[in-house]
Amino acid sequence: MAGPSGPQTGSALAGANAEGTQRRTLESLTLHVAVPTTVLLSPCMAPSELDPLRGGSGRPAAPAGWLARARADVAWADAATHSLLLEDVVLGRCTWQTTVRRWWIRYNPAYWVCYAPTGYGILVGRWAHRLVAQDGPVRSPESALELHVRVAWIYCADGFLCSAAALGLVQLAWGARTSRMHTALTALGVAVDLAYAGGNALFFEAMRRRRGLLVKVFVGLNYGFGAGLAMQLGLCAVVQRRPLGDMLLRLLVVLFVGWGAGVFTAVWPLYDDASSWTSKCGAWTAAFVAAAATWGLVTALFAMFGDHAWDIFVPSFGRPA
Repeated sequence: MAGPSGPQTGSALAGANAEGTQRRTLESLTLHVAVPTTVLLSPCMAPSELDPLRGGSGRPAAPAGWLARARADVAWADAATHSLLLEDVVLGRCTWQTTVRRWWIRYNPAYWVCYAPTGYGILVGRWAHRLVAQDGPVRSPESALELHVRVAWIYCADGFLCSAAALGLVQLAWGARTSRMHTALTALGVAVDLAYAGGNALFFEAMRRRRGLLVKVFVGLNYGFGAGLAMQLGLCAVVQRRPLGDMLLRLLVVLFVGWGAGVFTAVWPLYDDASSWTSKCGAWTAAFVAAAATWGLVTALFAMFGDHAWDIFVPSFGRPA
């Protein structure tokens, strides 16, 4: 059978070359344009694989040079922050790339007041988790819920916790004229901040390894922590009758811990590896023991330091001198 004619062969080769060139162009545009502005947290979209630092193996592929890597981190945090504020909170089912250009967002000071600390927390938190190789997806493929928890509740929270711990260490190093009470509260505050951030790192690892028992224990720890603070907040309001100004920041901390515990509870079914009734009872028991232990620790701190124990958990400029 005769082969294809010369003109047909040349046309086919030209078409294949054009298709390959177009595909490479699209891949380049996706890497350099689309990826930094990809919607990372939208619940209405499929889980995105286009993490700006994500390599083909699922581990972050660092760009060449520290400056390029820092710019990629800032672009990633910018996209994540806009997506979190506009899609998860405001819009729900629209992308942020168009909405952020609208006048009621672009010239809205309230939006940028929320954007600045959120972006800072996400960026610094991701840098902190890079120290333990947790600056990429939890697993491949990563669900939308896991992506939301990783960025909004692990990176963002740990960015502020690590910053608060660093500030506390500076105060301990240069606070030679402070009282013993102040030194003890500052040291405990640093320990609590690092412990909470370390717990988030362990929770990240439990999600990565799909260890259902460890996930449940971590959820129990959060509920115990929130319950302990909520009980002390109630005592402040009913028994001590503290002023509203003192109560507001404490209330915000309690609401944040409770909200985070609720979000982490939603992750629970993703790693429900307990098949038998006995295993499920064991997991619930472990979560309850973890919650009770954390509640007892919080209660013991308040029994030791009284109302000053709030300075361990709540940022305060009114610590005893």
